[in-house]
Amino acid sequence: MLQHLSIKHYALIEHLDINFDGKFNILTGETGSGKSIVLGAMSLLLGDRADISAVQEGKSKCVVEGNFDIQGLGFEPLFEKFDLDFEHPTVIRREIIATGKSRAFVNDTPVNLKVLKSFGLKLIDLHSQHQTLQINDPLYQLGILDKYAGTADLMEKYKVAYTNFDKAEKALRTAEEEGRAAQNNLEFMRFQLEELEAARLDDVDEEALEEELNMLGNADEIAGGLSKALYALTDGDAPVRTALQQALESLSQLSKYAKTYEELSERLKSAEIEIDDIAAEADALLGKIEADPKRLSVLEDVQSTLYRLGQKHGADGVAALIALRNELRKSVAEADNLDDRLDELKALRKAALEETGKAGSALRKKRQASKAGLNKEIVAVLKGLNMPDAQLETIISPLEKPGPLGMDRVEFLFSANAGRKPAPLKEVASGGELSRLMLAVKYITARSGLRTTIVFDEIDTGVSGEVADSMGAIMRTMADGLQVICITHLPQIAAKGSAHYKVFKEIKNGRTFTDIARLDESNRIREIAQMLSGAKTTDAALANAKDLLESA
Repeated sequence: MLQHLSIKHYALIEHLDINFDGKFNILTGETGSGKSIVLGAMSLLLGDRADISAVQEGKSKCVVEGNFDIQGLGFEPLFEKFDLDFEHPTVIRREIIATGKSRAFVNDTPVNLKVLKSFGLKLIDLHSQHQTLQINDPLYQLGILDKYAGTADLMEKYKVAYTNFDKAEKALRTAEEEGRAAQNNLEFMRFQLEELEAARLDDVDEEALEEELNMLGNADEIAGGLSKALYALTDGDAPVRTALQQALESLSQLSKYAKTYEELSERLKSAEIEIDDIAAEADALLGKIEADPKRLSVLEDVQSTLYRLGQKHGADGVAALIALRNELRKSVAEADNLDDRLDELKALRKAALEETGKAGSALRKKRQASKAGLNKEIVAVLKGLNMPDAQLETIISPLEKPGPLGMDRVEFLFSANAGRKPAPLKEVASGGELSRLMLAVKYITARSGLRTTIVFDEIDTGVSGEVADSMGAIMRTMADGLQVICITHLPQIAAKGSAHYKVFKEIKNGRTFTDIARLDESNRIREIAQMLSGAKTTDAALANAKDLLESA
């Protein structure tokens, strides 16, 4: 249960501390006094999204902290799952920074919101005003039946099977879509592939191709250049070879005088050898130079083909064209093998659907076996809430295909009046009837799960008088098994509480703040009297309030 709630710098709350009773807690106060603010702060402990506008102006952060007594309630596995220390009491804290950041802690260990929500789902069932309308939703009705039936283990098995089925179905759908697209483009892809294959790209050396084209295209110029070089080296009026020999003879005669001249002579001999090699290689190259128009035409065709393909496909160079060709080979092969791939995926989907069907059938069997008991128990509670002619039928119908929560659609059919055939809730139930029905559901399902606290925010909307008295009695009975916190405007319900808190506003230093106080017996009588008669409390209202408390 929630033993203590501390709120600092949240909205209109400067600093608020509440020590809750372990049974039936009542919160009252005028409209706009800040009761919803208290619930908003409490919801932060459950992992709800934070709004930085809730941080008081001028404050760096707001802090909400709850102390929970969960000893002996089987929470240890949850702590082990998230590698957290189990402590008594367990302290959950949420901090909202004015800059927009949010931090959460469990026993002073930082946790993310996913972990915080996991704890919140187990600790508190916070029923806000608008949630009463959720009971009109078939999915919510399905959740009620599953909670009553205790299908958690079967649901886990089903979810595993359904996840596998969903993956198999999506894979098949994707393959079919890709296959249709591939089939539509297959002929075009084949044409492109044949064109690239015909280019024999693996045999092309771009660098060698470019060099050979340059040589064949400039054969005359190259031959002329080589001839001139040979003439200058070995022939002509003053060939380089002859000049080198003369210089070598002169240096050789000087070698006897100093080692330096001998070294110069050796270097000149090396130059002579290099010049001879250059002349020989130039002569050999000259002998190979010849015009070959046919070869040149072939190479120009190859170059033209590469250029055209590159422009067509936006590919820069042979390597890019080869990559494109390989991708086309893969795509064409996949398209050709599509039927085999689809058969494989269909088989996987069929097997996954069969497993899902088995798990879904087990769920349906459990639901079918439990619906009569749920109907009976809800109707029994409704009779105690001044609805003696209430009828409830739970209709389970099969879905066309498996869904995330099973293979069934659940719908509650309801009638509050004798002689009226049950019909869908949203068509026949008034606001007060929905409130009583929701309370009945909460009463019956409260024993399910680990939750130790349930919070009702004006679940008594649309009722009054004797009905309100009955609703208060139901909640007090619930409080024998778990902690109940109820925000109410009805004195009949307020009188049933084991602890009564008043939420009020006060002005300090020109600013308005929300505060809360636990009422003693005399103040509680006065508060209930005001709820009965308004701001002007009469002796009759005080007497009536006292009678309500004594008869509760």
